[in-house]
Amino acid sequence: MGSNDLNTWVSDKLMVLLGFSQTAVVQYLIAMAKQSKSPGELVRELVECGFSLSGDTRAFAEEIYARAPRKTPGVNVRPSMTLVLFSE
Repeated sequence: MGSNDLNTWVSDKLMVLLGFSQTAVVQYLIAMAKQSKSPGELVRELVECGFSLSGDTRAFAEEIYARAPRKTPGVNVRPSMTLVLFSE
């Protein structure tokens, strides 16, 4: 999902869940989803930010977690650095 598509999707969901949407909030929630280790962790963080603990919040957390891009571990390791690490 492209960045603009994700922003629009999150904005639309915020309108349903909270009744408002702001660009800064959208970007913050996407960043939270990228950094979360699981949808459950994201639900806890959303509740700490003032979301109600409901099925809608859980569904939102699961969807944004699945849609948010995240780095795959080990993909950004340079081959030369890998050789240095394994040669010692």
